[in-house]
Amino acid sequence: MTTDGAANERAAAAELVNDGNTIHCAAHDIQLAINDVLDSKQAHPPPEAARCRQAVKKCHDLVILINGHKDLFSVFSQLAKEKKTQEGARMFDALVIDVETRWDSELGLVERVVYFDGIFLAMYARPELQFPPECILDRFEFDLSYGMTLVLGPLRVFTKFVQNRTQVTLAKVPRMIDELITALRPGAFAALMVGRAEGVMVELEKFQACLVSSIRQRFSDWFSPESLALEALYFTPGPNRFAFANFVVNEAAVATIRSNIINDLLDLLPSGAPAATNPARRELHRSMADAALLLARSQLDEADAADDPLVWWPSHSELSILFPVAKMLLAIPASTAEDERSFSSAGFTLDRKRGRLDMDNFRREHRIRQYLTSGVNIHHQIGRRERISRAQSLLEEYAHLVEQAAAAAAAENH
Repeated sequence: MTTDGAANERAAAAELVNDGNTIHCAAHDIQLAINDVLDSKQAHPPPEAARCRQAVKKCHDLVILINGHKDLFSVFSQLAKEKKTQEGARMFDALVIDVETRWDSELGLVERVVYFDGIFLAMYARPELQFPPECILDRFEFDLSYGMTLVLGPLRVFTKFVQNRTQVTLAKVPRMIDELITALRPGAFAALMVGRAEGVMVELEKFQACLVSSIRQRFSDWFSPESLALEALYFTPGPNRFAFANFVVNEAAVATIRSNIINDLLDLLPSGAPAATNPARRELHRSMADAALLLARSQLDEADAADDPLVWWPSHSELSILFPVAKMLLAIPASTAEDERSFSSAGFTLDRKRGRLDMDNFRREHRIRQYLTSGVNIHHQIGRRERISRAQSLLEEYAHLVEQAAAAAAAENH
C-alpha cells in the first residue's frame, strides 16, 4: 500500500485483502522519512536541518536553470560527455534522470550536482554564458551536500533489497531497519569528512539525527506486536531473532505475535474442516499449533541465520501444521515496486486511445512488454541493447513457429 496518490493500486489491493491486512510499502516509508527532513513544504520541518534544506533547494534551482536554458544545457551536455570520456567509465549520463522510483530523489539530485560541480565551475568561468553566481555552491554548501550524499549508500542497500522478487523480504525488514539506523547514526561518516569546511560536520550530524528520528517514527509500527513483519520474522532461521540494537521487542510482545500467528493459521483452515466449524476442535487445533510454533522456534534458533527459510521449512515435515501460515507470511513482499511497475507498464499498453482493446489481446501484449523491459535500464545503451536482443529472440521464435505451422499444413495437404 502507498499513500502517494496511487489510487488504482490501492483500489486493486483492497479487492484482494480484508481491512487491516495491509502493510505500507517499506521503500515509500523511507521516502517519507527523507521528506520529513528535507521537504520545506512540510508543516513543521525540523529546524535543525534548515541548512540542509537550503543546500537541496540550491541544487534544485541549479538543475532547473540548466534544464530550462538552451545554451547552458547544450554546453553542459558537451562538458558532461567529455568528463565521461576522460574518466573512462560512466557514473552518470545526465544531470537529471527519469528514475523508476522516487525513493531517494532529493538526495539523488544532490549527488548528481556534487558529481558535476567541476563542470558548473567551468561554465561559471565563461562570461558569455552569464552563469548566475547565486547558483554556484560555496565551499560550505558543497561539503555539506557531499556529506548528505553519503547516507545514500545504506538507503540504497535497503530500498534495493525490499524490491527483490526472488527472496523473502518482509521478514527481513525489521533487522535491516535496525541496521540502517545504526549505519546512519551521527558520526558514522566522520572519517569520510576529514578536511571539510568548518561547521559542516555539525550540520551533517544534525541531518543524520533528524533522519534517524524520522525513520524510527515511520517504522515504529513494524516493531509493534501486531506487525506482520515480526510474524514473518518468527519463521526465519537464526538465534535472537527479536533482539535489536535500536528497538525493543519484549517477551510479552513475542507472545502476542505467536497468538496472532495462530489466529492467522486458524483463519486459513478450509471452510469445511472440522476445526473451522467445531469450537472444541478449533481449540485443540490452537493448542497443537501453539506447541508446533514453540518447537519450530527452538529448531530455528539452532539454525544458521544465513539459511534460506524457503529451503528450511520444506525440509521439516514434522512442522507441516504450520506450513500454510509460513507460506503466507514468507511470501508477503515488503515493497509495492513490482506492482507499481506493472500498473505503469500497463498504462503504455492500454491508454485512452486503445480503450476497446480486447482483454485477451491486452494480456498478451502486456506480457510481451514486461518481458522486453523487465530488469533492464531503459536509460542506458546496455539496457537498450538487451531489449533489442530480447525482441530479436521473440521474432526468431515467432518465425520458427510460422515455419512449423507451414510445414505441418504442407504435410497435411500432401
